[in-house]
Amino acid sequence: MHPYIRRRKGEEPVTYLHPLLRNSLEKTLGVPLFQEQLMQMAIDVAGFSAAEADRLRQAMASKRSERRMAELRERFDAGLARNGITGDVAVAIWEKLARSPTTASPSLTR
Repeated sequence: MHPYIRRRKGEEPVTYLHPLLRNSLEKTLGVPLFQEQLMQMAIDVAGFSAAEADRLRQAMASKRSERRMAELRERFDAGLARNGITGDVAVAIWEKLARSPTTASPSLTR
């Protein structure tokens, strides 16, 4: 069962890898479901501009372009470090972004 469903049913606690993720993930119980959330995550935790977050979204959408993702990873990690996010938490946040299947439309949840 998907983590969002388990959390919605109260079978799993709502958690965030870092408190700065609450802004972007609170409506979906700590689970990224939409591309817009991934962009907001990058803005919130790594200090990305909206344009940088959109480039990240495009890199993820273009068949997970490894080259483009690697280019953005360095900037992302630097932004995380500026916010005091390092080590395992930093890796986990990147992996959540990089592996997130964000194909649903926000209109589907309204």
